[in-house]
Amino acid sequence: MWKKLLVFSSAFCLSLFLVQLLKPVVQTDSIEASSNPPISNNLSKIKTEYEISVEFRFFTDLFNKFQKAVAKNDKKTVSSLVYFPIDIEIVGKKNKLYKKRIKSEIEFLQNYDVILDNSFKQCISGISKNELILLDNSTLSVHQKGKIVIRIDRYYKSDSRSFEVKIFDLLRC
Repeated sequence: MWKKLLVFSSAFCLSLFLVQLLKPVVQTDSIEASSNPPISNNLSKIKTEYEISVEFRFFTDLFNKFQKAVAKNDKKTVSSLVYFPIDIEIVGKKNKLYKKRIKSEIEFLQNYDVILDNSFKQCISGISKNELILLDNSTLSVHQKGKIVIRIDRYYKSDSRSFEVKIFDLLRC
């Protein structure tokens, strides 16, 4: 009898935990200002806590790989994490920033030391998890000193169902 009661109470506690874990969460930035928004608009923007944490993990895993590859100066790994063409900021003459579009992995590797100079590598190494922000459209922006430094987004493959997470913008700190 005690065994049945223990099993029942354990199962009940587990079900309560799962209900709380899978309970839908409405993201505050997705609520529209109208007093009576259509139900379909709200339902399409509701995600469970689990879905949000899985999405966030995709992006943070990529950023962690990027951060480690930059620290090791692993050019091939860094370039494999980037979606081409990519918009970047480069420090030019007289320390003036200018934007450039890198069209291919070959061009990226040829300009690697200019794109990821020592100051940029130092900036990347100093970014903490607190500066990673997952936006509503499943884009991760990496902030440093109030400025977006890296934009990580989904890249959908030709079948339109599967995707990879890639770096789309590299901006200066």
